[in-house]
Amino acid sequence: MKMRQRHVRRRAPLQRGLALVSVLLLMMVVMVMAAASMRSATLEERMAGHARDRQIAFQMAEAALRDAEQLIAGNSTGPFSPLRPGLFTSKCIDGLCRSAPGGSAAWSLFTDADWLSTKAWAYGAATGAPALAGADSAPRMVIEYQGTTQPIDPGQPCVALYLITARARGASAAAEVILQSVYRHRTGECYASV
Repeated sequence: MKMRQRHVRRRAPLQRGLALVSVLLLMMVVMVMAAASMRSATLEERMAGHARDRQIAFQMAEAALRDAEQLIAGNSTGPFSPLRPGLFTSKCIDGLCRSAPGGSAAWSLFTDADWLSTKAWAYGAATGAPALAGADSAPRMVIEYQGTTQPIDPGQPCVALYLITARARGASAAAEVILQSVYRHRTGECYASV
């Protein structure tokens, strides 16, 4: 006797695609998170680059201030020693300035072209300081004569006051720093203030 084998076919349950939809949604969430992480990392990298650029500009401006102080202190033929106030004008010829009529600082009226012209000293031009690496351009500075002050102790020399303004840029022109310092230098004679 032959037995018939019956093949019983089981019906597969109907799939409604729930697993597929779940996986697709999970993949979308992971992609959005990855894109947000990449955007955040890129933004942080740009911020770090800008901070570094600004730090370079700041250091360049500091170096320019020190360069101008060395120029004033080491100058033995004028215009600083002996002091010749007539060489300091509101037109800032050769980086020697005097406040403009009305009392505004001469450097505050400078344009980009003025900073690059002979109205401003180039870093190292007078002191021979070596060029600085890492900047868009060499820092520039102006020396503005502020007048002299009488000594407190009799018999002491007068003190000339100079406002030094230095402008520097980092690796890109977007990072710009302007620093100022007031430098006191002993001089033989006292002159009227500005």
